[in-house]
Amino acid sequence: MASVMRRSVAMFLLLAFIPLLGGCWSRIEINDRAFVTGVFVDKGKEPGTLELTLAFPLPNRLSTDVQTGPQSTGQPYATVTKQGVNFAAALRKIQADLTRRIAWGHTRIVVIGRELAEEGIRPVLEFVARQPSFQLKTFVMVAPEKALEITKLTPVFERTPYEVLREFGAQPALIATNVRDFLTALDDAPDMYANLLTFGETEMVSEKGKRSPWAGTYGAAVFREGRMVGTLDVDETRALFWIEGGMKNSLITVRMPDNGELVSVLFVPSKPLIKPKLEGDGRIVFEISIRGVGDIVSSESDMDLVSSENIKYIQKRFSSQLEDYMLKGLTETQKYGSDVLQLGKFVSWRYPKKWEQISRNWRDVYKEEVSFRLHADLEITRLGKETNPLWVKLKPSE
Repeated sequence: MASVMRRSVAMFLLLAFIPLLGGCWSRIEINDRAFVTGVFVDKGKEPGTLELTLAFPLPNRLSTDVQTGPQSTGQPYATVTKQGVNFAAALRKIQADLTRRIAWGHTRIVVIGRELAEEGIRPVLEFVARQPSFQLKTFVMVAPEKALEITKLTPVFERTPYEVLREFGAQPALIATNVRDFLTALDDAPDMYANLLTFGETEMVSEKGKRSPWAGTYGAAVFREGRMVGTLDVDETRALFWIEGGMKNSLITVRMPDNGELVSVLFVPSKPLIKPKLEGDGRIVFEISIRGVGDIVSSESDMDLVSSENIKYIQKRFSSQLEDYMLKGLTETQKYGSDVLQLGKFVSWRYPKKWEQISRNWRDVYKEEVSFRLHADLEITRLGKETNPLWVKLKPSE
């Protein structure tokens, strides 16, 4: 009886694994896929149309040989551009021209042209959100003019322009707004900010002095209800990133008022504290505190940095500068009526009844009635290899 049971179990297991031996009936080989690494979207030439550009790496040109260099002299990437009434229509036209199936699993960057950003990016996000394989951590950036121009930049340290943009998004000193951030904001308050790119031509040593397209970053684009409504400069953008808690470190330079000399500190902020308070007149005040440590990386001042009094003075100056930056950044967002830091959520958590009264016109309340109390506390922990500036040693003795 036991032997019969063992044979029955063995036969059952054998039959259970047979379906797995057939493989996947709907598989698509890697060689049949075209992996999108960058998406560039502009407003179309015709009214009511959209221009879509997809960037693809060319695997047959990416492999290199240590002795002879690249196996092909051509670029290791390609772009395809089509226009359509929406994202899906333009994508369909691109797919019709390709011999491989478009795949989104390796997409790391989406660049929106400024004109389209000002018109609204909801149609783009709506399509992206429906793609199960589209990476939510894909960075979103805004081009100064057409997104298509950014594909022409000259990569120096990276192999393709899209890797350059991806590394921009990964920089600790830049905001890292991604698709997930936009989709989360759209669920509640569709206000957001994203890296604003710069684009132009410059002489490049790597190209033997030839003027070549070059891209960089400068500040951020501000979105209100899914539409770009303005921009922030570098200092304003950094300040908002501090408040958001996303900045890993930041270099801050302050001019000393006594002698006009510059001192630079590498600031490492800790997690900020944001607390809304309801005043007696019904107005909302956000108390925002940020602490952090800093290393002096440069000092042109002849101040004695060994002196604890001088260190306290420098700390006070830098803390005051941090507060000024934060106030400037927050004031700019109020000017645009865009709650890019989602501060309204703090009000809804702490004062739900008040939020119920003002939620429908929160942007107007934020723009006209909200005020801020800011506090920054920077502690200098290291002076670097030199305790005092070199010029102190060079001063003639009296």
